[in-house]
Amino acid sequence: MLGKVMKYEWISTGRILVLLHLVLAVFTVIGNLELRIMNGSDSVIPENTRALIEGITMTVYVLIVFTAFVGTTVYLIVRFYKSMYTDEGYLTHTLPVGTHSLLWGKTIVAFCWMLIDMAAVVLSVSTIVVAGTGTTYRYIWQEILKMFDDPVASEMIPHLIPLIMIGGILQLLCTWEKITASFALGQLANEHRVLLSIAIYIGLNIVSNIVAFVVMFNGMVAISRMASIDSPELAFGLMHGVSVSAIIFNLVFAAVFYVITYMVTSRKLNLE
Repeated sequence: MLGKVMKYEWISTGRILVLLHLVLAVFTVIGNLELRIMNGSDSVIPENTRALIEGITMTVYVLIVFTAFVGTTVYLIVRFYKSMYTDEGYLTHTLPVGTHSLLWGKTIVAFCWMLIDMAAVVLSVSTIVVAGTGTTYRYIWQEILKMFDDPVASEMIPHLIPLIMIGGILQLLCTWEKITASFALGQLANEHRVLLSIAIYIGLNIVSNIVAFVVMFNGMVAISRMASIDSPELAFGLMHGVSVSAIIFNLVFAAVFYVITYMVTSRKLNLE
C-alpha cells in the first residue's frame, strides 16, 4: 500500500512542481545565454544597455529561484495539511491504507521533492555564477582538490563530508516531521487550527533548539575557538564529534515528532 500512496503523491505533486522546475530550467538557460553573450569579447552592446538588460534578467531570475526554493516547500506543506486534516481528509482517511503508510508515503515523496528542489537550485545558481564570472567547473574542481594537499585534511575531510551531508539530510527530515507534528496537534482544536499549528511549531522549535544547545554546548564552544587550536587533528576531531552528535540529535527528534504525528492522527483525528 505504501507504493500506491507514493505513486498517487508523485502524480498529484508533479502537476505543479514539474512545471515550476521546468520554468526554473528555462530561465537558467536564458540567463546563461545572456551572460555569455553580454560578456563576450565581440559584444557591441553599449555598457548602459547591457547593465539594464542584465539587471532585469537577474531580477526575474532571482524571483524564479526564490519561487522554486520556497514555493516547493510551501506547496508541499499546504498539500499535506489539506489532504490530511481538512475536508479532503475524509477521502484520504477512508482509503484502505494504514496511517503509517499514509504518513510515510507523503513524507518520502515530499522529502524527495525537497532534495530535488535543492539540487536543481544549486545547479542552476552554479551555472549562472560560472557564466557570469567567466570561470569553469574544472577550475572550481581544481580549487577544491587543493584542500586535499594537506596530509591531515586529505585524511579527515573525506570522513567529514559524508557526515555533514547526512546531518543536513536528517535536519531537513527533522524539520518536516516537526511541521507535521505541529499540524497533527493543531487539528485537535475546533477553531484557528492553522494559527495554533504555527504556535505549536514555534514552541517545538524553541524546545528542540534548547535541547540541542544543552546537548552540544561543549562542542559548539570548542568549535568557536577552533581558530586558536594548533592541532589540525584535534580540530577535525571536534568537528567529527559535533557532526555525529547532530546526526543523533536530528534522528531522535525526527522519530519523536513522527510518533506524535502518528499517535494523534490515528487516535485523535478531528477533521473540519
